Amino acid sequence: MRCIFCKSNSDGAKSVEHILPESLGNVEHTLPPRWVCDACNNYFAREVEKPFLDSTYGTISRFEMAVPSKRGQISAAKGLHPQSWTIVEFSYAPEDGMLCVGAAEGQNAERWITSIQSRQHGSFYLPSAIDPPPADKTTSRFIAKVGLEILAKKCISVAGANDGKGVGS
Repeated sequence: MRCIFCKSNSDGAKSVEHILPESLGNVEHTLPPRWVCDACNNYFAREVEKPFLDSTYGTISRFEMAVPSKRGQISAAKGLHPQSWTIVEFSYAPEDGMLCVGAAEGQNAERWITSIQSRQHGSFYLPSAIDPPPADKTTSRFIAKVGLEILAKKCISVAGANDGKGVGS
């Protein structure tokens, strides 16, 4: 077989390629081993999927959907507590799934706590995944990768679709 990306022989590949990343909750839409070589699988995870997932859109989407990563963790999301002008971080407690909020790393936690304690009401501003994903190569590369893998998934049952000779040979 040949890798659908680099066209090199992928007979020794062991990785299953997730069409949508596992960290978006996908466990069933995959390509079997050998459709994507291990080198391309690693490259696309590191250079295409990770930048998209690490974007504000990817982080907030995973947070809002409470989708755990491969390691079982749900992404934290950053927002603003305007009364104290403190960047805060929202996260889910791993032990019970409760929503937690605290001053983000490098922020003045004492100022935030004092502000919370001194008020009956306050606000948090949290970016929303309703905003579009980044309008740059990060998103277009991610969509192109997913699209090509969906096409490959449709070709799995076609005889000769990935034998390196071409269909009908």
